[in-house]
Amino acid sequence: MLPGYMMPATLTEVAGIPLTLNGKPDVSGLPDPRTGPAGAPGAQEPASGGIADDILDIWSKLLNTPVGLQDNFFTLGGNSLLVVRVLAEMRERNLPKVSPKQFYGHSTAAQFVELVRQLGEAGR
Repeated sequence: MLPGYMMPATLTEVAGIPLTLNGKPDVSGLPDPRTGPAGAPGAQEPASGGIADDILDIWSKLLNTPVGLQDNFFTLGGNSLLVVRVLAEMRERNLPKVSPKQFYGHSTAAQFVELVRQLGEAGR
């Protein structure tokens, strides 16, 4: 059984796997799984403002890629060192304190935003 952050965020159907001259899979020839028609898996929906904007901004800056609410931090290239940097950036912006364990349990942006909102309301 795989943890949630290791589960594929999207599935992209391809007619065939492109190969290099040596017969190995040519990863650069595969389509980007985050592109597609609106409403398709991986489509970027706007953030709902406030905390969501802050979190998406932090994730986008540290991951060097645009991040939508359905994106998974680890699927986009996040790792344990970046988790620590995200949490530090959140403290600088006076967002509620989140533990690394909580982060790993809420690794999609939408889940993480909801967690931070709940922690903010509990801290009032």
